[in-house]
Amino acid sequence: MISLYDDLWPIHATIMVIGIILITVGFYIARTKKAQKWWLKRHHLLVIIGWLLMVIAFTIAWIMVGSVSAIHFRVLHGYAGITTISLFVIAITLGVIITKVKKQSLPTRKNHRWIARITILFALVTVLSGIFAAGLL
Repeated sequence: MISLYDDLWPIHATIMVIGIILITVGFYIARTKKAQKWWLKRHHLLVIIGWLLMVIAFTIAWIMVGSVSAIHFRVLHGYAGITTISLFVIAITLGVIITKVKKQSLPTRKNHRWIARITILFALVTVLSGIFAAGLL
């Protein structure tokens, strides 16, 4: 008999990877396409959709792990995942502050950029730790 865990982990992984790809493309647009009029709307759209997909994948992971254990954070992948989600919340919050506050402060913009970079690196660590945790490598 296949467990709920076995059924859900490929769905979790697929949704998470798509979310991370969308966020990375949003980051790329913000770094390279500022000369285009459309860059900010596309950046926002991709990052928001990517983040929502990551939250959905996190919810699936919570259900998946809960089906086999009451302990959700027992491996590196779990800690890296919650850290990545938290960093995304901070990056998005700073991004909203930058776009909504009329006087944009340079420190807020720099913090947003650095947190976004660190978050993407954490996302990669999370993916790699998930690959190892699943026994794929």
